[in-house]
Amino acid sequence: MKNIIIIIAAVLLVGCSHTTKVSLAETDTTKDLREYVVKFLDDFNSGDPELFKSHFHFPHTKISTPNIEWIDDSKESLIDYEKLRQTGWVESISNEIEVMYATKDKGLVRLNFSRIDKDGNVILTTDSIYTLTKIEGKWGIAVLFIGMNDLPLN
Repeated sequence: MKNIIIIIAAVLLVGCSHTTKVSLAETDTTKDLREYVVKFLDDFNSGDPELFKSHFHFPHTKISTPNIEWIDDSKESLIDYEKLRQTGWVESISNEIEVMYATKDKGLVRLNFSRIDKDGNVILTTDSIYTLTKIEGKWGIAVLFIGMNDLPLN
């Protein structure tokens, strides 16, 4: 099962990198996916690890280093806010949300975001790509891909 999800995620990421950027018409699903990512970022900024975790399906895959992490324990902490704050982070802002692919129960969304310090300065800017699935009526992250290596989360 793990290998199938990893292969699907890799195919989607590679496939999308070779396609021309096509603007999807704003559908109910693309609107839902865009709103989902906005809410995800708001909940990330709340500093509440349980609220952050509520956006993920279990199991899910995280690709933030060259290693692929398979996370199947819903009790496992997904983020260390203390470590994150030590980098100077106080909030993250969205620069661009692109719905790259959308069906009624699957989506691929790119979020370009910046981490901001207490003085309003940008600490870093990078992309993250979310493979989202709708299971039992609830959108959730199945695969999280972060463009920057070693981006502090946990």
